[in-house]
Amino acid sequence: MAMVVVFINWRHPVRQDRALSVDLELRLSADVSKIDFTLLPTAAWDRVYFFAPYTGPERLETVLGRNWPTYARTSIATSDGICLVVFTLRGQVVHWFEQERKIDLSPLDNGRGYTRDEAIFAVHRVDGRTVLMPIVDE
Repeated sequence: MAMVVVFINWRHPVRQDRALSVDLELRLSADVSKIDFTLLPTAAWDRVYFFAPYTGPERLETVLGRNWPTYARTSIATSDGICLVVFTLRGQVVHWFEQERKIDLSPLDNGRGYTRDEAIFAVHRVDGRTVLMPIVDE
């Protein structure tokens, strides 16, 4: 009798978590001025990264500080209609999703990501779209 052993590596999720995109859209359908990404239903994470359309694998891997083979399953390199959101824990990808740009996250692409404490963003409504922006301390 042959035995097949399957290892699942939870540190490198192959499928995107579309439920996070749906949850974000529901939260932003209310008239809110801020959105706190720590309230999204994810497993533990310590940093979130946002990548604007047409981000190539070299830049993504430079920003994340590691090779991320799942990049090949995203549309980020070829689509101007999505932004990529990647959550990490101790440098390992734990969640990711593509967000349609009806909610534009591209202004959050800062090349360093955001800690949990920094992951609260201003919500702006511009020409029928929702745009998230970093909150600037005054």
